[in-house]
Amino acid sequence: MTTQISRDSFAPEQRYSGLYLQQGRMILDADWNELSDLQKSRLAEALRDAIASGAPRSGGLALVADAGDGGKVKVQPGVLYVDGVPARFPGSALTALTAQPDYPWAGAYPGKKLVLYADVWDRPVTALERPELMDPALHGADTATRSQTLLQVKWCANTLDPLDPAVNPPIGNGLATLTLRKIDSGSDPCNPCAAQVAVNERLGNYLFRVEVHDVDPAAKTVTLKWSRDNGAEACASATPPPGFDQGDWVWEYFDADTERLLGLHLNGSTPKPRGLIHEAWNVPTGADEPKAFARQWDGYGVFRTDTGALVKGRDRGVTLATAAAGDPAHGSCWVAGNDLLVNLENLALRLSVKSRQFVPGDHWLATIREAVQASGDVVLNQAPPQGVRHHFLRLGTLLDDGSLQPPTDAERRRLAFPPLSDLRAADVGFTEQCNPLFHGAQNVQQALDALCNLGAQNVHYTPPACAVEPSVRSLLGLANSPSTVDVVLDALLCGLRANDVPLDKSDAALCSDLKADSVVTVQDALKALCLHSGGCEVVVRDSDQLMKRLKQAAEDKKGNLWLKLCAGTYEIPEDLSLTSLTSLRLSGESAAASQIIVGAQRLRLQAGAIVLEDLGWTFKQPAAQLGLQGATVTVRDCTGLREAEQPGGPALVQVASPEGQTATLHWQSSDWTAWVAPDLKFGWKPGGATAADKDFLKTLQRHVENLLKQAPAEALDKSLAQLAEAWQALGVERWRAWSAALPKAPLIPRVRYLAQGQPQVARLSQLPQFLGSGGTASAEQIQTALDGLARLVAAGQPDHVLALADTQVGGDIGHSRLQGWLLMLNGLKEGSPTTPPTLHAVQVSPVVTPGGATLRIADVSLSGVRSAQPPKAVDGSSGTLQASVPGLGRLLLDQNRFEWPGSVFTAGGWIGQGNTWDFDAFDNLRPGVALCDRATFTGNVLEGYTDNTHIPCTAGGMQSGLNVLIELRPPQ
Repeated sequence: MTTQISRDSFAPEQRYSGLYLQQGRMILDADWNELSDLQKSRLAEALRDAIASGAPRSGGLALVADAGDGGKVKVQPGVLYVDGVPARFPGSALTALTAQPDYPWAGAYPGKKLVLYADVWDRPVTALERPELMDPALHGADTATRSQTLLQVKWCANTLDPLDPAVNPPIGNGLATLTLRKIDSGSDPCNPCAAQVAVNERLGNYLFRVEVHDVDPAAKTVTLKWSRDNGAEACASATPPPGFDQGDWVWEYFDADTERLLGLHLNGSTPKPRGLIHEAWNVPTGADEPKAFARQWDGYGVFRTDTGALVKGRDRGVTLATAAAGDPAHGSCWVAGNDLLVNLENLALRLSVKSRQFVPGDHWLATIREAVQASGDVVLNQAPPQGVRHHFLRLGTLLDDGSLQPPTDAERRRLAFPPLSDLRAADVGFTEQCNPLFHGAQNVQQALDALCNLGAQNVHYTPPACAVEPSVRSLLGLANSPSTVDVVLDALLCGLRANDVPLDKSDAALCSDLKADSVVTVQDALKALCLHSGGCEVVVRDSDQLMKRLKQAAEDKKGNLWLKLCAGTYEIPEDLSLTSLTSLRLSGESAAASQIIVGAQRLRLQAGAIVLEDLGWTFKQPAAQLGLQGATVTVRDCTGLREAEQPGGPALVQVASPEGQTATLHWQSSDWTAWVAPDLKFGWKPGGATAADKDFLKTLQRHVENLLKQAPAEALDKSLAQLAEAWQALGVERWRAWSAALPKAPLIPRVRYLAQGQPQVARLSQLPQFLGSGGTASAEQIQTALDGLARLVAAGQPDHVLALADTQVGGDIGHSRLQGWLLMLNGLKEGSPTTPPTLHAVQVSPVVTPGGATLRIADVSLSGVRSAQPPKAVDGSSGTLQASVPGLGRLLLDQNRFEWPGSVFTAGGWIGQGNTWDFDAFDNLRPGVALCDRATFTGNVLEGYTDNTHIPCTAGGMQSGLNVLIELRPPQ
């Protein structure tokens, strides 16, 4: 049965998931039908992903040998899923294969040497076949149709594979094209010179259907039928409605059985004739001929599948005839390449035939709408069939004696799968990869059962050729050759001793005593530790214990000192100098938990290897210094703080290399601050102070103190207003005196802050123009300038936080914050110039005398880098570099942030990549100066300034590019 629908709008490629009606809109059959198709498709997709094909253990279809009927194989009705499509074989009792309710077979059934398979497919059902679909209250008015899923158990010779698409295609692959023909009337009787006259005929609105009626492999023919009504005009042949049996139609006579016999049948015989097509109304009378119903078609045609040639056919009263290619006449047929072409009444059909597969029930649909289409339009283009799609599943095999061949484990699991709540190991497949370990197991249960008898002697194992020797294998005497697990386990469980376990010497945290060549195994290490009273590390719990250990090491001047500081606060009140130690390690619980308060002026630590980790250092003396000298210096997860009274003192931490050796510094994940406290005595104030000056200083000090203690906004506004009043009281002459003193004040050049929720910048270089304006600046500008002055005073200054004493100190500084200057002393005396020189020319080569060390600074936020230079290296009057300067071999800067301008870099090779440079339009200094011979500068960014700037660079070989607002340039 086919149904009366306006069109088929289901488009799976659009991935629609639902269909929703809108208020006040028309309801179309296509929308309602699409909703059904959407639901069916999504359900089938979900079931295909979850189940694919198979039958449930409970209530599923099965093949059963009927003991009460001589062991004949019959069908146990039940549920089956094929490609995710759920289907049910109706009934409850065992059913013979030739008595299936949905497979009306009338031919022979050999009963042996067969493959049994399921064919699941959908067919439409109308009230013509099932009158109960109509509501009697409507007095014969037809309403909706239904679709029905058929589950047919078919068979074929055991030499065939019904799942092979080449043998049993689930759907055909012929490609159809339909084109609206130009409608002509033929010759004009009034004008014999005119060949044709155009006819003004409407296209109409309809759903055109082309369907494969039958396929005859022996005769190599395919029968097609077509209809502008989707083949839906049908009636009971005994009671045709008026006019149904008349007109230019062809009629197909069919019954309920023929409707269930679409698809292919591989058993070699015809189960029952397909519907009969007559060119005139002539109801069949044969006993086996289908005749219960009749269906109208526009036409039909029989064509050869090997050549495409016409055998016979008719369309709208016109007999189809073979014609020359391109003949426009109605009913003309010809072959072009692999395609047959037929001129129907209103449409031209082109169908690929040669080397194509056709299945009875294949059909193509074309929606014709005169509002959007015109003669000559292609309404279907190279389209494969839209249906009917068959889904196949192999169910079993009948042997020579008719018995059912025992299923494989995979077939058993597929045709009796459990619910998820009862899934067992026997229901899960298994692929053996290491025969004969699992003895051919086909499911997980069998594999697990096989493991019950597994012995270590059955598991092969080859001890590895260890990359590092000695190893446990070599110490146990195990060869690097094929063996079994029992041999290795016996050696490990019965023969393993501390003498057989090697000590990992690659651990950097290992104390030096355990790195001696004589220490090879754990047993050797235990002996060495016994000589140190049980271990290298000594736990310290208070300041007395700490000072006792440090003083003892200072006196001994040898050996190793490893101290573990428990959580707490420790004091070092006096100067100490620990020298000539093999290794020194001071560690705590964390930088916040283990705090060291250094009251000493100098703390010098000198050892072959120095490790400071998880400690918080606070230095009370304003010029205190922690000196570190060693071949390896590690500072990890530490914090440090020192507040100086004046700039220019010694660096908070100084790292030096041993005499005549190089030093490797590993400074990681640490936050150290060296800062100059605000000068609240204002030592830079102008001379000739008056009473008004004293009042001004007092109010300036009060506002600075409010800023330092982060007073509330109300208090800040009040102290700022008082400061403005005191400034006004000074008078013009004192304004100018203060403005002249400001440029010489030891203040940072700028500070960024928030005022009333808005970002502000106070710049030292701008203050004189407002404060010394002689009354021309507005009151608001004066107040803003005074607030900026107070903030510059409150900010203090960065001091030297870390110094590298000489050019033999290399290594890495990473993932840290240095609130202060990193100082490169380059082996020069303290007091050598460290500020950036003014360069205009270079008269020396090489520029840098490199010390050989390489230093990498990565992911560090710091004030900047200052490098010591020989006092007369740069001629101050001409800005000419006239002497080489000492420096590192290589300096690599990667992903850092430089918070202040005025850095000086000295290295033979200098690389800057991905760094951020804070800069301001009013800074008096460049972001930095690079004294080097080779330089690469890439991916750097300037922030705080919108114009381009540059870093003077002395390198003869220089590459600078892909930067933002900052570049390297030769001195000018």
